[in-house]
Amino acid sequence: MLLMLATGATALHLPTTTINGRQYYYFKSKEKITVYGLSKRLGLTRQEIVEHNPSAVDGIKRGSTLYFPVDEFADRNEPGYEELEADLKEMDANPQQVSTMPVRIPEPEKIDDAYGSSEKRTEFENDEIEASLREIPSPAVVPVDTTANRSSIVLLLPFMLQQETPTRQSRLYTDFYKGFLIAADTLCRRDNPSGRITTVTVVDTRGDNRRTLDLLSHDENIRRATVVIVAPDDSEDFSLIAGQAHANGSYLMNAFDFRDTLYTVNPVLLQTNIPQQTMYAKAVDALMSDFEGYTPVILRSEGGRNEKEGFIDYLRDRYAERNLDVKQITYQNALHRDALDSIADLTTGHHVFIPSSGSTAEFNKFAHVLKVLKESADTDNGDARSHIAVFGYPDWAAFRGDALDMLHALEATIYSRFYDDVTSFDSRNIDSDFRRWYGSSMIESVPNHGLLGYDLGYYLLRNLRANDGYFNPLTPYEGIQSVVRLKRARNSAGGYVNDALYIITYRPGGITSAKTI
Repeated sequence: MLLMLATGATALHLPTTTINGRQYYYFKSKEKITVYGLSKRLGLTRQEIVEHNPSAVDGIKRGSTLYFPVDEFADRNEPGYEELEADLKEMDANPQQVSTMPVRIPEPEKIDDAYGSSEKRTEFENDEIEASLREIPSPAVVPVDTTANRSSIVLLLPFMLQQETPTRQSRLYTDFYKGFLIAADTLCRRDNPSGRITTVTVVDTRGDNRRTLDLLSHDENIRRATVVIVAPDDSEDFSLIAGQAHANGSYLMNAFDFRDTLYTVNPVLLQTNIPQQTMYAKAVDALMSDFEGYTPVILRSEGGRNEKEGFIDYLRDRYAERNLDVKQITYQNALHRDALDSIADLTTGHHVFIPSSGSTAEFNKFAHVLKVLKESADTDNGDARSHIAVFGYPDWAAFRGDALDMLHALEATIYSRFYDDVTSFDSRNIDSDFRRWYGSSMIESVPNHGLLGYDLGYYLLRNLRANDGYFNPLTPYEGIQSVVRLKRARNSAGGYVNDALYIITYRPGGITSAKTI
């Protein structure tokens, strides 16, 4: 299947700057503003803003600077910089002016006319997948047979088929769908003794949450779904959508929003991403266990991004609970060797360095000095890999080129929700299938959305097949890039949340190893 998607193609009217040879749009806030206000005015999703500016997740402080790579955001047409500032102040001062319009609920029999040609239903049996799966979705809506040997999955995603030119975000959702279809094809070719059929319905929501809610409320085929996958971009709308899924008796999977906590109060929510606070706890557990006896040293760039201060504060608290010392080195512009002299036993003791930023720019400010220090310690003490260590962030999983080589040289350890060993047989096999099916490679991203679609597609389809058409949230799954290990939320009225985290270590020679905790 090959979907053609997207949006307009003119430049974002913000000033630009060059950092490490790459051009960025930048926005410097003169007042405290919300991510919601910025997203509405820039025409970006909240996920896009936070993905490139993680510190914005809790709001954008006065004087903060946000960066957007020109090569990824050169397809947005918005007002000038000064006009943007004025509008944002007005929107934040008068939030009622940007409230959503009342939901229009079409009559059930008019769903097809209202939503046109962006829906497709497909039955996956124990036969080879039909060639029609690789075509653009048909306008036909095929009624679902609700006999006992059938179950159903619904994908409600913003493919944005009405647009002319693909945006990166819509292309990522398309990659997710493509990966899902490859998973379906894989299972179709394997034995299915029960003869169970799973119907998969795919709808382009066009980025309209009201449309998603309408479908869940009035399309009888979608109302009977076993599992629904959505891509929430507004917490209030998502709450309404989740409430309707609960009323329908369908599980609702959130595979894209890392920050949402609605699973704590809604029993049908499946949050497949480990929450931030749980991730921090497990990451520090791994740090204290794997580097027991090491003195943690925080590297803080004066005037730098330092967007990981939340993690650093949590780390300090955890070490303080054990009465263990945490040191800090603050530097300007770049870390120099003489700045390390404040660490008295640097040449004899064990030290693990943790920066307060996960960005490539900040990494480049300290990596070379630590590499030289590590090489010196290994030579002087003859105890390789035991004295100087580096612990970092999921952002580093996206490093390529020289930055990736430096991770291996430093033998750095990171924590991450996702891990793709690109040298593994399974990963290479899926990549080959993807290129053969669709004529192009998967878009590079963290997570890789093609692999995410494959993993979750395989997980859901196999789960339904193994449980006679019912979904069992407590069945674990270890995929190519993701581990799904759902646990019931502590509140018995809540849903399910993934608690699996990768600890990844880069080793010399381009070797990478990972464990799940």
